[in-house]
Amino acid sequence: NTWAPINELTSHWKYCLPETNKAQICQDIRTVRQFFSANYVNYTKIFPTASSCDQKKGPVQLTEALMIAHVYGFTPFGENCSDAKVNLLEQTPNYVGNKFRMVKDTYDGLQYWPNGSFNPYVVLIHGEDAGPDKIGTGFINAPNVYAYSVDDAVGNLQADGNGFVIAVGGTKGLPKPKPASPPVNINFGGKSAFGEWTHFGICTTDIGKIKERPINPDHRSIAFYVQKEDLANCPISLLAKWAPGGQEVVYSFKLKGLDFIYGDNKLSPDTHAPIDCSGLGEIQKRLCQDIFAYAVKNVTKGPDTRNVIVPGLYPH
Repeated sequence: NTWAPINELTSHWKYCLPETNKAQICQDIRTVRQFFSANYVNYTKIFPTASSCDQKKGPVQLTEALMIAHVYGFTPFGENCSDAKVNLLEQTPNYVGNKFRMVKDTYDGLQYWPNGSFNPYVVLIHGEDAGPDKIGTGFINAPNVYAYSVDDAVGNLQADGNGFVIAVGGTKGLPKPKPASPPVNINFGGKSAFGEWTHFGICTTDIGKIKERPINPDHRSIAFYVQKEDLANCPISLLAKWAPGGQEVVYSFKLKGLDFIYGDNKLSPDTHAPIDCSGLGEIQKRLCQDIFAYAVKNVTKGPDTRNVIVPGLYPH
């Protein structure tokens, strides 16, 4: 027998399929279903000529149960194909670019439906009336975690760590029982005539530990998750390779707080105010004085964006 919550979910889904049902949640379900229907059609068109698809088995037949499974998992149709990229959702014909993002926003809205009509598990995890930028009430009431397959706006922390700690029945067994703070994006300048940033460290100035974290030259940004009360003990470090000569030098700074002013993407007394340059050498301090921080209101899903801008290397 099918589990009772799945039966209820399926019944609600089928109730919403007729065009005559004008409830907003039903209109949104049909919008999302239409998108996945287009992805299935594309799957059947790609299948006969795709080398990664098993021509002996052929494409699977679409049933409503299969449609529901793909919608709730937010996964493309690719059964009997070995290449996971053969029919990506974001490449669905007529849904590329902004239209895909619009459907994804509609999908996220369904997941966060206040009473859990679309997905009661989201209410269980995040609480009632929760949103990507709003903490809910009741139940587990856990922010910063995944409650559905693509709950990326709140769950995709990309935080530093060297393992997992599992606590059952509460947070008392966790090293840090408080929820993670929203991220701060540390963005830094590229290679210049005076050298480049090669490695980074979080909550350390030890060059050995910093060298364990190479910088991705194609993505010159790192996410920083630290509670306000821990900021004074958590320096952010960047390892510089000077030019010419190749000498390696550690630059570091701290944040005084996490309340950044909004929208002012330039150095000023206000945007530099959150930066702590105390205790630095003359060369490091000169660069630190030009580091600044600002916030950007998130008009879609998730918390507001907070940025710290670190310039490229200066003459030394």
